[in-house]
Amino acid sequence: MKSMLINILIFTFFTFQFITGCFPTYKATLFTSNEIIDGEYYDFQAKVYKTDNSIVLLKNGFIVNNKCICSKPNNSNPATKDFFDNYVIPFDSITAIIIYEETTSSGRMFASFFFGLTAPTLTFLGVYCLACPKCCFGSCPTVYTFDGNQYNLEVELFSECISRQIEDCDIDLLQQKIINDSIQLKVTNEALETHFINKFNLIAAEHPIGTNLYPTINNDLIIISKQMSISNAITKTGTSITSLLKNDDDKYYRSGVNSVSELKKGVTFDWIDLKLPVTKNLPAKLILKYRNTLLSTTLLYDVVIGSQGIKGLEWTNKMNNDKVYAQQFKMIYDLFSGIKIKVFKNNSWIEIGKFKDAGPLNWKYLVAELPANNSDTLFVRLEFVPDNFMIDYVGFDTTQSKDEISTILINPIKISDGKGNCSDALFSYINANDSLYLKTEPGDSYTFYYFIPGKSNTEQTFFISSKGYYNEWIRGNWINNLDTSYSFNLYNVKGTLSRLAKSWIENSDLLEKEFFHSKFSLKE
Repeated sequence: MKSMLINILIFTFFTFQFITGCFPTYKATLFTSNEIIDGEYYDFQAKVYKTDNSIVLLKNGFIVNNKCICSKPNNSNPATKDFFDNYVIPFDSITAIIIYEETTSSGRMFASFFFGLTAPTLTFLGVYCLACPKCCFGSCPTVYTFDGNQYNLEVELFSECISRQIEDCDIDLLQQKIINDSIQLKVTNEALETHFINKFNLIAAEHPIGTNLYPTINNDLIIISKQMSISNAITKTGTSITSLLKNDDDKYYRSGVNSVSELKKGVTFDWIDLKLPVTKNLPAKLILKYRNTLLSTTLLYDVVIGSQGIKGLEWTNKMNNDKVYAQQFKMIYDLFSGIKIKVFKNNSWIEIGKFKDAGPLNWKYLVAELPANNSDTLFVRLEFVPDNFMIDYVGFDTTQSKDEISTILINPIKISDGKGNCSDALFSYINANDSLYLKTEPGDSYTFYYFIPGKSNTEQTFFISSKGYYNEWIRGNWINNLDTSYSFNLYNVKGTLSRLAKSWIENSDLLEKEFFHSKFSLKE
């Protein structure tokens, strides 16, 4: 095999430039074959991209020995022979290396520092991705609740926040109830991503018995006193889907893959028109249960990052460091993401808000407050990019509740990693919106244990209030991308939508079949 190192051993790195305070800065360093010194070791994390499109993560650094990159076992002495026995990668099997070097001496390391994890390999997942490169699972942090017997997927956090510059808050409803005055949550990273969790809080909210509590599109909480099902829902094509949306039963509406072909011609949207009986001159509340398809995932994987090949690294760096560019990306993305809420007023449709992207893994419940209307009928339109959502249930409430909501922040009594190790330092990483982050890599998990004080004469509903962001890993097949017919350009919206439509039509069947089977196994 031809030596790849001579041509391109370590040819692209990027930097996470972080805000001041205790947040560490990472410097990228460019190496060439002439600068690689046999026997020298590098005491910082690296990702090694191999020619078979697999990826190896070296958390504890590496040493160069006999034209090989050798992983550094934890607590090993680089002067001893057994330093090289953990993992060996010959130069001629390497496509690229990304190195992360902390340069802020006063900065605190992320939570993974405390547990001294050894250098795990991701090769088996990389090989799978070689067989099905478009099916590699990817998602934001996932949260599971324990029901006494098993963990059940509940929510995924801040799914729209793909870089530091567009980090944002999220609030999610938990379905799990208290078991023996306790709740147990597991936060996982099951994707080829790095997650940065700034805040992770469990909120206990008390409200009157017989009422329900939901998060709103504005990250608030709202009481639903009398939840009613819709009686009229019509699609853009004039088809009635009332029976699909009137019950919370996992039977959903989606536009269908064929509808996406319209995006090849330019910007277009699908919609659902609702006719709601309301109380004249009083506001109402709209409840939605929904989730994304894998269309947005295809946009990020295949169109935005994947199409750029190795330059996807530079793009990720730009999204993390260039505030102006990141905000421009978010502004354009916001035009096409989520479900826009419109009301018919003065012979036109007026946008009043949006249900943001929910992610593809599980259903999300959100409520939007609807404005007062001078009629007893309100016409509402839910508008979205074709086939970007599955919508299971739409309900509404016209009552005006004067009851107050009492919220309590429940702090965990214990936090452990996937091996059961505990560290008090972890508490400081997730308590507040600050410069400290809980950083997780593929396979990492943390379990949070909570004691719940009992309450009488009230209902108790639980929510996760979170803030953070995540960075997609560059996939090996992206680096070796030979398709030069398209490369992502933020300002070429028509070209982006056309490429998205083409990719979705060609790959959606395979992607939906295999995507959820390619989760990264937890190190437990």
